[in-house]
Amino acid sequence: MKSIKETMEIDENYTATIETFDQTNNVNNNKAEHKENKNVITTNHLPRKEFRKLMKKQRKKIVRIEAAKIKQQIQKEEEETPEEVVEAMKAEEKKRNAEKILWEVRERQINQANAEKKKKQEENERMKKIIQENWEKTIKNIKIPKSITEEANNNKNPINQQSELVSSMTSESITSFQEDPNEKSDYGTEKDQVNCPFYLKTGACRYGDLCGRNHPYPETSATILIKNMYEGMPVQLADEDNDDNLEYDEVEAERHYFEFFDDVHTEFQQYGTIVQFKVCNNFQLHLRGNVYVQYSNDDEAKRAIENIRGRWYAGKQLICDYCPVT
Repeated sequence: MKSIKETMEIDENYTATIETFDQTNNVNNNKAEHKENKNVITTNHLPRKEFRKLMKKQRKKIVRIEAAKIKQQIQKEEEETPEEVVEAMKAEEKKRNAEKILWEVRERQINQANAEKKKKQEENERMKKIIQENWEKTIKNIKIPKSITEEANNNKNPINQQSELVSSMTSESITSFQEDPNEKSDYGTEKDQVNCPFYLKTGACRYGDLCGRNHPYPETSATILIKNMYEGMPVQLADEDNDDNLEYDEVEAERHYFEFFDDVHTEFQQYGTIVQFKVCNNFQLHLRGNVYVQYSNDDEAKRAIENIRGRWYAGKQLICDYCPVT
């Protein structure tokens, strides 16, 4: 056991060491002084366990002091910079206001563009309706040959009917065909439940072979029909979902048509005298781009069909038939 004298010496050394550390930390807390204090403790021969405990306690104290200094500095900075926080809040508010204004401008632009597009679509629909009405009026004014009317109403031998039709059409001009004003037949009208009025008026029917009424195909005629031959700009822009039709130019379409006319009219003229040359501008598939050519007599029309049928134009084969329209 240690003697009383040795114990007293340890207590005095311990007290002296603590006082030395406190004085050193109050003056300056740098590494050099810590090292010097450590040397002092070592020279006083403090027991290793007590020495380590003392050093650990001292390190904790130094850490607390540094943490308190950092906390104090942060509080001081927060107290000194309220204006910067206010400025940051103002800048953020200005940014939000600018984004809101930009969004409102874009929204107005989108609404305006949609309104203009809707207006153009309505204008296109109105023009289509006018064209359709004009075409229907034109079809209603077309006269149906009297010989075809007699053919449909009489229940004679088909061979005799064909021969009578050919003789009547070859002996008379195409312009001499007139409806009898005193004739009260429903042939070729909506009341006719047997024959298709659309085919008799235009030479084409939207239902084709599926139509529930008869299509009296003429055996001969001075007028020929080439189906869907013309593929002009109005036809190419007929798709309602296609936005290109909003930039439709009437002048460009007219130029395109005259180029087509100059290209094909000379060819048709080789087979006879052309009385009428018409191109259908309807958007319906069964009428779209149909070309009607009326010759002065049936022989010229026959010669034109024999030379044109099966030929190719604009990448597709031509379908050419006699037409009941005059």
